[in-house]
Amino acid sequence: MSELLHSLFASFDLELRASGKSPHTVDTYRHAVLGFSRWLVEQGREPVDDELTRDNIRQWLADLREIRSQNTLATRYAGLSRFCKWRVREGLADEDPMAGMPIPEWYEPPVPVLEDDQLAALVKTCAGKDFRSRRDEAIIRLLADCGPRISELCGIQAEEVDFVGKAIPIMGKGQRPRLLYPSGFRTWQSLDRYRRERQKHRLHYLPDFWLGLRGPMSPGGIRQMLHARGGLIGIPDLHPHQLRHTKAHDHQVAGGNTLNLQRQMGWTSDRMVKRYGASAADARAKAEAQQLRRGDRF
Repeated sequence: MSELLHSLFASFDLELRASGKSPHTVDTYRHAVLGFSRWLVEQGREPVDDELTRDNIRQWLADLREIRSQNTLATRYAGLSRFCKWRVREGLADEDPMAGMPIPEWYEPPVPVLEDDQLAALVKTCAGKDFRSRRDEAIIRLLADCGPRISELCGIQAEEVDFVGKAIPIMGKGQRPRLLYPSGFRTWQSLDRYRRERQKHRLHYLPDFWLGLRGPMSPGGIRQMLHARGGLIGIPDLHPHQLRHTKAHDHQVAGGNTLNLQRQMGWTSDRMVKRYGASAADARAKAEAQQLRRGDRF
């Protein structure tokens, strides 16, 4: 009798953890396998190993394409693909049903980047001198200056922020450490102002750099803060990745090196450079064309 997919995942989970995968990555793969299982049930099929066929997977991905974002589609594909390869290595299957299967094509509208006047207006909403204002301005400036992921931002430790060497150690995706290098004087000034206010906080003894009212700031708390402050300046759907896209766009507009951008953003390939750069590719193409002034050279 074919085994239930969610039961098989328990064994797959052990391999993921043994290979050092982060809890976030394990959860991503779990969502893929269990998501496919739920889809099988919705189709009137049993969520068992025998149903992990090429045709079923293709149909599942096609259905996902209609209701999910490109990023979700890609992560579900990657998670189930890893699971299928594991089955072959463990001798649970003779072939990988996803071998050579491409991710369904997808068009996702580019994420709009923020203009300098919008960033200035966003910072202006934090004009106070109280703890919350100092903290929120420092977070916004660091996101715009360096573009870290929210999970990376929340993981910053107070004692590791190097105000002398002007660097901030973070733990990136896949447990890959790297450094943030805020380049703006105002960014470091805002971090320093927040640090002084943080010393007065009743939870100042906690190792986490970013503090809320009841404990360390969570990714959800930072998203709520950005959403609220964005609403004050007419950007009701402001989210952290807009600042990350803006950082990538600014780097490319300035002619920055692609490999350096990959390192700064914590990417392992140039695929993400292209995705994030798409947000304002037309604007960069226009600026470069105008700079070349081809029509004035003859």
